[in-house]
Amino acid sequence: MERTVSNIIGKKISWLVGLNGTYQENVTIKKVYGTADQVKIYLANLVRKDRREDSDYLCGDDETSAVRERSNGTLYAFSFFRNRQNSYTATPESLFTDEEDLDGITLFPKYERKVES
Repeated sequence: MERTVSNIIGKKISWLVGLNGTYQENVTIKKVYGTADQVKIYLANLVRKDRREDSDYLCGDDETSAVRERSNGTLYAFSFFRNRQNSYTATPESLFTDEEDLDGITLFPKYERKVES
């Protein structure tokens, strides 16, 4: 089956939400549960929070209708500031296999294993 948001519309599922900013060294990952429409609202609310809390905010995807869908089933939104941006990406957890190798990087979606440095 093709991996698209339209395949899961109306179904409550687990999503992994990545939060990243231009000057952040790390990506924050949150796990949420809901329909694609609920996750779009969540992403738009994150952008609204940026707008309220940062005076350098210029524009962003603060309306649910502005949240974009990628062809692989992910949802994403952005906040733009004077000299940086924040990005928010939600991916259905089901798109990951138990161990998926992507260019030498192995993802463990259950987060039971830690990467040792």
